Amino acid sequence: MTRRALEIPEIVRLICDEIEEQHSIGDNPSFSSVLASTARVSPLFATDCLARLWSSQRSLSNFLRLLPDECYTMDDYNVQTMTLKRTLTAKDVERPMLYAAWIKEMRCECLPPAPVCDALSHHTIHGVMLHSLSSLQYNVSSAEHATLPYISLFLASTLHTLHITAHGDSTSFLTTHGDRCANVKEFSMFTVEPFTPANTSTAFNSFLRHLTQIHTIDVDSMVCASFGQLAALPTLQTDLQLRLSSFKTTGKILKALDMPQLNSIEMDSVFYAKADVIRAIFQGFQEQLQTKQLQAIRIDTDPDTVPNNFSTHDAITLQSIEPLLTFTSLTHVDLRLNAGFELSNHCVARVAEAWPLIETLRLALPYDTRHAAASAITIAGLQTFACNCPHLETLGVSLDGSVEPPEVNSIDIFAHQDRLRILEVGISVVRYPESAADFLSAVFPALNKIETYWECSNVIRDEFDAVSGWKFVETQLKFGVKVRKRERLLGQLHGSSLPALREKDDSDED
Repeated sequence: MTRRALEIPEIVRLICDEIEEQHSIGDNPSFSSVLASTARVSPLFATDCLARLWSSQRSLSNFLRLLPDECYTMDDYNVQTMTLKRTLTAKDVERPMLYAAWIKEMRCECLPPAPVCDALSHHTIHGVMLHSLSSLQYNVSSAEHATLPYISLFLASTLHTLHITAHGDSTSFLTTHGDRCANVKEFSMFTVEPFTPANTSTAFNSFLRHLTQIHTIDVDSMVCASFGQLAALPTLQTDLQLRLSSFKTTGKILKALDMPQLNSIEMDSVFYAKADVIRAIFQGFQEQLQTKQLQAIRIDTDPDTVPNNFSTHDAITLQSIEPLLTFTSLTHVDLRLNAGFELSNHCVARVAEAWPLIETLRLALPYDTRHAAASAITIAGLQTFACNCPHLETLGVSLDGSVEPPEVNSIDIFAHQDRLRILEVGISVVRYPESAADFLSAVFPALNKIETYWECSNVIRDEFDAVSGWKFVETQLKFGVKVRKRERLLGQLHGSSLPALREKDDSDED
């Protein structure tokens, strides 16, 4: 076989790859200094090393310090203290513009004063300072001056990811910069009070029309008037992430969306949602989305406060989630609902039978244990997932651990599943940890991680006992997994050595 000699650019790339492997990437000064030193060795290394060194920047300071020293003053690396000694010229910005070609990612936390930003905008290419940028996190808030207008310095035609947190009225940005975001695929925006997209729905609709390549969108307090425009975006037909001010408007939103090809939907809200509201959402899914198309659902409610009239009757029951059972292609379901869940063995059996392709399933309770509904799912009830869900890897449900699971020798030997590795039990109590460990080890032989909600918080005694009980179960499960791995390894070694041993025995007899 003939071997091709490596070209010089390939050798350079391999050397730079080795530098990245040997030194930590990011803020590690060793990594930066080694790359900088290598760039000076030969012009052959300069381009590749500088591209890696400058590709990701956490501040504008390094870029602005490329200006001639006689042009500006700055305290250390604080760009907010930057002042110009004289008017900038086109020649002053030549060196920064050269390095701008290598900057692909920028995390901008602060800007220089407005006069500096204005001066830079006059000497950039089409008003863009970083013309090769592909990802921007613009987390700039200032009480002194509006910072959002200066985002235009970063809106390169190559930009694919744009995350904005900024101060000031978003109307001007939304109405004038949509065409410069035509290639953006991932967009999120949060504007500091008093102005949010909810106040500027007309401007936001105008902005949305330009996002023809968008895949993911996350905008705080989006109003219903904007959701109809989302449905017209062709690339957003498969994956949708929404942050809602309230779930009460979800029905109108789903009707406005009309996205039958949607295969993934995520919804967040910081407002309390009762069971009837949640059921209405799921009913809307059933009416508006194709049941064989949707593969992933994540809904998270994390209210700042729980209403005084809270009742465990608000908990999510099988009736609430029944509309979701028609989506037979679901692989990921993550429901973190503040009202909690009130389910039984019969309920989870229906769930397991409805979702045979499920890989991740969380029916999660709130972290505040005072507002948790009682679960009627026993440890033995989990066997339904072993029978019906061969792909399940992560399961999160609250359990009634007061019921002792059956003995291992009474379990159907065919009812086991070897993919489940993580069991999240929330606020459950385990009264018979030894029996629980034996049962779970037999039904889910790969299970080796039990997670609770109390591990990182101050807890009262009975909760501590529950955590201790599950830790015992987890220890036993991990030990069982190790034993089975060792047995498989010994079996493989024994099987591979048998022919050799037999040949040796035959020769001895001869």
